[in-house]
Amino acid sequence: MTQDQPSPRRYFGAETDLASRIRCNLFVLCPNNSGSTYLSKTIATSPDVWSLPREGQHALGFRGPVPDGRAALLWAADDGVLAQLRDRDAFDWAQNAKAWYFQAQATTASASVFLAKAPPFLAYTAALQDSFANCRFVIMVRNPYPVVEAILRHERGRWSDHVALVDRACAHLITCLEMQRHNQVTFGHISVFFTYEELCANPTETARRIMGLVPEIQTLDLDQVTPVKQRYRERLRNMNADQIARLSRAEIDRIGQAFEPHQELLAHFGYDLIASSGG
Repeated sequence: MTQDQPSPRRYFGAETDLASRIRCNLFVLCPNNSGSTYLSKTIATSPDVWSLPREGQHALGFRGPVPDGRAALLWAADDGVLAQLRDRDAFDWAQNAKAWYFQAQATTASASVFLAKAPPFLAYTAALQDSFANCRFVIMVRNPYPVVEAILRHERGRWSDHVALVDRACAHLITCLEMQRHNQVTFGHISVFFTYEELCANPTETARRIMGLVPEIQTLDLDQVTPVKQRYRERLRNMNADQIARLSRAEIDRIGQAFEPHQELLAHFGYDLIASSGG
């Protein structure tokens, strides 16, 4: 956008009765550090979509457990946090719907799809389906090696024991992938599934599949220059190789040891172990 072009008009849920306008509630199910911020931001640019300025779990007025501290990126590796997320009585979904709709924004007043994402959605997908009418899901996973790398880079300063951090990140990803396989099977009739790698390789086909799932979305461009987490602003590209290259040989071997008993789970999504330096 040039300086001569005005910012697009924004419409706000606070000014609209979204409860009567929304025809589909669309939720992105994706582990953290796996491309969900880019994906949700680009879906949100569709003129047919209402979206939140923040993750659903961080919206003002959200009532329910929100992982924080050292569990913020590693919540699936903490049995206590996971139990809280799976406790339906810990959430007030009527209040959450009101808060989300009130804070939603769109570029056209006629938009009829509400979009939200948060990594812990993986743990309470069934509650979302039960609480929102005409619920649909976009399910995405990413090669776990670059995901672990991103978590290590972000969390390194919080942990004195680096090996323990690697193990924790791997345990988190294994549980996330197990939940995603369950979600893929359980909600296959109301979802579309693809990998981060497929999104990067063919964003046009991925957009077509999402619009097939949600016909209310008639315009969707997933290949854009989009700012993500105040860290980078560039066109969609597969960053796996760059991030795997940042891992040390010892880290790769440790990750492989953690993932080795779960090769069937990785293979379900099309992923392989990186060969160990010892063999």
